[in-house]
Amino acid sequence: MQVFDDILEILKDREWHSFQELWEKTKTLNQNQLEFILSFMQSYDFIQRERKHWSLHTKRVKLNPMMANFLDQLNDYGKIITTIENIEKEETSQ
Repeated sequence: MQVFDDILEILKDREWHSFQELWEKTKTLNQNQLEFILSFMQSYDFIQRERKHWSLHTKRVKLNPMMANFLDQLNDYGKIITTIENIEKEETSQ
């Protein structure tokens, strides 16, 4: 799901992001849809919600540290695979 990927892309900096910011950057969703996705992400520990900010326009979320580490490892793995593929291409072209 592209919107899910877009939200993860925004949150990968490990900083707090407001609901409003996420909504503005994912304009394909209405606020209820974004809230549903964030609730799903929270229920599976993808994200954390800041408890002191709970109104719709001030609440903030960030990527769970374990999820951020997992995504970093996936990114590193992807780079390794790309490097291996490039080496194999070079070897076959010689």
